Amino acid sequence: MGTHMACVVSLVIMLLANLGCGASRPDTFWTVGQAESIKLVRGTALETTTCTGLGEQRADAYRRFSCVGVVLPQSDPVLAVRVRYVLNPRGKYRGRRSAYLATRVHFDSFGVP
Repeated sequence: MGTHMACVVSLVIMLLANLGCGASRPDTFWTVGQAESIKLVRGTALETTTCTGLGEQRADAYRRFSCVGVVLPQSDPVLAVRVRYVLNPRGKYRGRRSAYLATRVHFDSFGVP
């Protein structure tokens, strides 16, 4: 009975160690692709987005992103509006319905510094 108990205990320890190692990317860390899938900033629907990770990288994911989106207004679709912002994930990635906070949001036009 002692050998059986030792096997069970060692199995549980190995399982817990593997689960701990597998959690290398907390829920607040997203990949660049996940960040670029967010297409709504301050109520504005973006046509395209490009993001780069900021700060610490963990398992190809970041906690914050510097992003640039493009909006083509219906009133003048030739004049593209650039939207620059910092994307801060606020939990587990759930597609376009994911919780996030957009900070340092700037709307301008290309060619404007």
